[in-house]
Amino acid sequence: MRVKGILKAAAGLLAGAMLLGSCTGVNKQNPVPVGELLSSQAQGSSGQESKAAALSSGTNSAPVDLSDIEAVTKAYVAPLGDYCLCYPWASASEIQVNHLISICGDNNLLNRPADVNLNTPDPSAAEVEAALQRHFDVSADYLRTSWMYNKKAQTYHLYTHKQELPFRAISATQKGSRIEIEVGLTVPDPGKVEDKEATLLAGYAAVNYRPYGKDRLIFPSGTLTVELTGDNTVKYVSYKCSETFLKETEKLERYKKYAEAFEYDLGRSTWNDAAKLEPDALVVYYIYLCGTGEVDMPKNTPIEEYFGNPYMPAKELEAAVMKHLDVTPEQIRKSQYYDKKRNAYWTGGIGTTADTEIVSAKQEGNRLTLTMKDSITSSEAILRWNCQAVLEVDGDNYRYISYVKEETTKE
Repeated sequence: MRVKGILKAAAGLLAGAMLLGSCTGVNKQNPVPVGELLSSQAQGSSGQESKAAALSSGTNSAPVDLSDIEAVTKAYVAPLGDYCLCYPWASASEIQVNHLISICGDNNLLNRPADVNLNTPDPSAAEVEAALQRHFDVSADYLRTSWMYNKKAQTYHLYTHKQELPFRAISATQKGSRIEIEVGLTVPDPGKVEDKEATLLAGYAAVNYRPYGKDRLIFPSGTLTVELTGDNTVKYVSYKCSETFLKETEKLERYKKYAEAFEYDLGRSTWNDAAKLEPDALVVYYIYLCGTGEVDMPKNTPIEEYFGNPYMPAKELEAAVMKHLDVTPEQIRKSQYYDKKRNAYWTGGIGTTADTEIVSAKQEGNRLTLTMKDSITSSEAILRWNCQAVLEVDGDNYRYISYVKEETTKE
């Protein structure tokens, strides 16, 4: 799980909110209750509201109306994805380095062509660092501590994911050159969840929620501060999580780390015996574990020539995977990614990932059952399916027992 990775956010909404470009039109605006924001959005703008510069890939961006919650969300909140809105940071240098590099890829800060693929050369370190430093006060030395940095080639390997955004702007206030944005996490309305006793929201204090749409609530999570520089470039200053948010989401955090593994190849199809999982899926699971911080991606190992990723020693990878899945080294080594001569694994990446929303959790003794709703959003369609995972949990240790994936619907 990414640090306090409560929910994965969407890059799909980021298309109109890329971080590059200059902006114009800055005025002062008082906070507006979320109900009024939603109402004004539905009715349309009168043209009299205060406006602030938008984040855009264009050079002549239209100003952002601070009373338009959708515009504020797209311009300032969406570019951060879920990476940076689940934990506090007093300055950009406190944002986890891998999250920063991912923001560059998800927002296409380098304006790379749409047909980028595995054969496209990785961008130079100087390009990536300059793009990020335009919006975040961080040093090149810090950015180069990311495992996505290839020291030998002086490049970064960028990953992208496209999913639905759970974090939204609630209100925005202009104070000089700075904009303070109240941010919230949208969640299912517990009153409309069928299994009310099991829902993860059952313990939340209802007073903390505000209505959001037909079947959802929004839970204020913190305050995001951005600054508009002299040329109207947007700089991210800080994010302060509310104490209530951190307290109330502890349960989600605990279960989310179990659920996110199924956003990758472990969740491609139903299985009731880990020994039947595809060997390639087990290698991808290790890469996922590297992203959670549970294990470190190797840095001082040879680099695979075709994809430019580090070789992963077999002993380390297999031990990490077998900790949570009842599999053997022999099973994992059947993967196409295993290099027998080097006794190491290689990979080209993790492929397409899903977006997971936990609906309920039931624990009986050490056995935990998670019920989830997953989806994949692409430019062509949205795929959705319900799924359920069973784990054995003993303190900080856990193992996956089974996974059931229901029929997929296409929208």
